[in-house]
Amino acid sequence: MKRLSEVDFEKLYRGQTKRATIHIHTTREVVGGLPADEKGVMAFVKNHLKVTDPKEQERATQRILHEEMGEKDTTPEEGALADSGVYSVCVIRRNPQGPWIGDWMFKAMIKQSATQVGLFASKRGSKGHVAEAGRISPCGPSNNGKGFEVYAVDDQGEPTPTYVQEFKGNVSTQQSC
Repeated sequence: MKRLSEVDFEKLYRGQTKRATIHIHTTREVVGGLPADEKGVMAFVKNHLKVTDPKEQERATQRILHEEMGEKDTTPEEGALADSGVYSVCVIRRNPQGPWIGDWMFKAMIKQSATQVGLFASKRGSKGHVAEAGRISPCGPSNNGKGFEVYAVDDQGEPTPTYVQEFKGNVSTQQSC
């Protein structure tokens, strides 16, 4: 009995599938991220606020978690109804090689796009086909780590810079955009 390795499976998979290489060039900023937990906020404090003292880092992290990410009483002095302005900080996945997007996130984007154009409504069973149609793999300068990490790079192949910006408003559904 032959014992197959990951390399063997990769060869078999590539031999039985087709391949398309897609280059994505954004024409405007990409906005998004993951809801930040304590670890993400601490990374924000270290990397973006450039706080180096561990005690100051902890203080800043706790302040952001409790004051900026929590509920605030926004009742005006006139005494109108109380409203809570809840918002959160989001972080982009990154490591020392730069910011990256997971292959599963691209699959989710493809499925959402197919939903928007009505593909799933018009052809029963197509959602599973789209979900399992293949794999997303980084190539070129975006291939800088594990196979599921697609790195965001600029035209020179350098990690795309990221920054923090506050957006105000209420967006809770796709129709609100």
